Amino acid sequence: MSIKRIAGLGATIASAALAATALSAGGASAATMNGDIVFWQDGPRGTGLFVRSAVDGSISKELGSGLERNPSWSPDGSSIAFDSLANGTRQVFRWYRDGRARVLTADPVGAADPDFSPDGDSIAYVRDFVNGSDITTMTAEGDDQHRLTDTGTNSAPSYSPDGAAITYLRFHDDRYSIRIVGADGASDQEVVGGVAELSEPSFTADGEHVLFSEMRDNQFDLKRVRLVDGQAEWITATPDANERQPVHAPDGSRILFTRITLGEQNYRIYSSTIEGQDVRLISDARSVAVDADWLGVEVADPPQADPVDPPAAVDPNDPPAAPVPLDPPAGQLPPAEQAPEQPDNNNPAPAPGNNNPAPGNDPAPVPGNNQAPQRPGAGAGQMQGDSIAPRLVMKGKPKAGKRYPAAKVKRLKGKVRDNAAMGSVKLGMKRLGKPCRHLRTNGSLKAAKKCGFKMRTVLRGSASTKFSQKLQRLQSGRYKLKAVAVDAAGNKSQLRFGFRIK
Repeated sequence: MSIKRIAGLGATIASAALAATALSAGGASAATMNGDIVFWQDGPRGTGLFVRSAVDGSISKELGSGLERNPSWSPDGSSIAFDSLANGTRQVFRWYRDGRARVLTADPVGAADPDFSPDGDSIAYVRDFVNGSDITTMTAEGDDQHRLTDTGTNSAPSYSPDGAAITYLRFHDDRYSIRIVGADGASDQEVVGGVAELSEPSFTADGEHVLFSEMRDNQFDLKRVRLVDGQAEWITATPDANERQPVHAPDGSRILFTRITLGEQNYRIYSSTIEGQDVRLISDARSVAVDADWLGVEVADPPQADPVDPPAAVDPNDPPAAPVPLDPPAGQLPPAEQAPEQPDNNNPAPAPGNNNPAPGNDPAPVPGNNQAPQRPGAGAGQMQGDSIAPRLVMKGKPKAGKRYPAAKVKRLKGKVRDNAAMGSVKLGMKRLGKPCRHLRTNGSLKAAKKCGFKMRTVLRGSASTKFSQKLQRLQSGRYKLKAVAVDAAGNKSQLRFGFRIK
């Protein structure tokens, strides 16, 4: 792991700190307060983009077919940019809170991860290509696109507080790095890099640090690096938990992030102090939640105390919480390590407020992944059913929410364990798009009019606990995988998740 001092962007970073305490046009002292929080959620209240009120902590659905992901507030709070698969290929949309909606991109391979500039005039986003992805900017109306990067797979762009720079994640030559590029494409430099897996960088409110998550001891923890001298420090060190997608509160007092712990079914959104203390739940307790963004509100005469994270209002009609699944056997990947999967939804066109993309990383988590969410009550890659159902797990590549070169995914492999004799294991995989393409027995993909899973038996009435399916070379795109195990007594378990071939 290397951490570098940023040269050449000194003026940019210094001016970012001034932006956090700027004066209003009238000369009166202004302050930035913490406003509403928008995030993707799937649970008893439905699936889509939800907003948590800064006033009373109530959570309400803003828009939602379930396809909308990676929301970003416009600075004035009047609209939300997001990405969606609603038109078949992931694109960036803008939804106005008066009900209007429009698509901003029409990139052939796809576009995702939008982030509004602080002045609201521009949007940075990820533009996908066959062999990678680049950070691109455009006007807030979708015009005048400028490509800022041209090497590797780039994702998760986030503007500095003054809008002069963008931090982002790069994966190139089997190496992750956090980088900063000028909003005009100049002075592209590495901040943090090395062999450890990194994800989802963002600036602090004063522009002096970059937040990100880093893999250590097989789990993601939050970290920040000071830009003036490259000094880095851990923010969290939570045993048996993955913490990702850090976002600084507009007033600089707290951090938003997603967390999933061993024994839990779902990612949820939390906030903490900048030291990682005083952790509070932001999203609904019984839901999957990822991809949060915090609105900043400029006030000329701020109150003495800013109400931070009021308790979430509980819906009395919420059903009881789903039971926590059994811990996995030793040596198996726990459900908590899997990113949530995006629900299936084949809506051909976006309704106003109904457009979702899978995150730059299908959850999320994502990256970039960001990561893809899941149906209510189900964690990606974890078993469904009662305590005597077969234990089903996929081994090796692919993993939920991950992105791979085609040469790295040559075979689907898994293992099943059960107290009774096994009945069968069925496997299905599809490549999303128009048309969908489904896995065949010979490992190739065949186009089909319908996009439901086509399941094939890969293990039947055998004493063996392992199964596999050879794959022919996969094309770039987004894939969904489903496996179902049934034992001789009729007990069933299943897992499903998404991944991406770049």
